[in-house]
Parts: sequence; structure tokens; C-alpha cells
Amino acid sequence: MLVKAKWSVKGSDGWHLGGEVFHTNEDFGDAVEVLDAPVARKEEPEPVKEPVKAEPAKAKTPSRRKTTAK
Repeated sequence: MLVKAKWSVKGSDGWHLGGEVFHTNEDFGDAVEVLDAPVARKEEPEPVKEPVKAEPAKAKTPSRRKTTAK
């Protein structure tokens, strides 16, 4: 993509001064202004999946306790 440096930035191919226009594939974030971005390919939309319905939580049964005969 074609970018213009807002300030001095260092890329894989060396330093670029502020105002310099150059080609790169790196992401410099806010340090550059994108002049010519590559065209993004349209991907096929993924089929919409229906949300899985959660089964209601079962009530816990009290645990059995052993009783000792006295």
C-alpha cells in the first residue's frame, strides 16, 4: 500500500522521514496516512447459526447422609 509518513518511522527497509511517501506492507498505525490501500476481497458470509438453547438447570437433590444407630 502507498502511505505518507506523519513523522519519522522505522520500517523493515529503513527510516522514512515525515512527509515521505513510500510503499509498504507493514502496519505503522497512526504514524502514517494511507494513500492507496489494497482492495479487500469480499468473503462469503458465514451462515447464521442459531443460538443453542440451554437446558434449564436441574434442582440439586440433597445428598444422603448416613445415620448411625445409637
